[in-house]
Amino acid sequence: MGRRPPDVTGTRRAGRAARAARPWPGRVLGAAFAVVLLSAASLTGILATAALGWTGVPGLLTAVACREQAGGRGSTTSCYSTFAPDDPHAAREAVSVDWPRGTEGATKHVRITVLGVHQQEDALEAVLLLAVTAGLCATGALAASAARPR
Repeated sequence: MGRRPPDVTGTRRAGRAARAARPWPGRVLGAAFAVVLLSAASLTGILATAALGWTGVPGLLTAVACREQAGGRGSTTSCYSTFAPDDPHAAREAVSVDWPRGTEGATKHVRITVLGVHQQEDALEAVLLLAVTAGLCATGALAASAARPR
């Protein structure tokens, strides 16, 4: 007696039925979650490129007046500062920034990003931002992969 070959078409039908039974709201939520994560990754990527000194308007931020503000987790220092772009033809602007351990007269090199944020040029901050960007991209890719129909 010969053996019958396995019913391949039946297993394919069962697999399709299982995939079709997958709830569509879960796929929609997964896709929305992926979009949010990848959007956040692009924002942290913009800040990381500014921290590396690749993008943004470079300039010097000088603290004019600083004050300590009490908060829920302790105190923070907020400084009223002037931003002087490296371009001599550009206008100076007055800004208020949170500046940990800031003192009057202190300066730091920053870049104004496309987002309007003053990002300090710092290698450690750039590495941390790139790590966050990579994590958000990986999680977003996993969410997008889980959301797609099979």
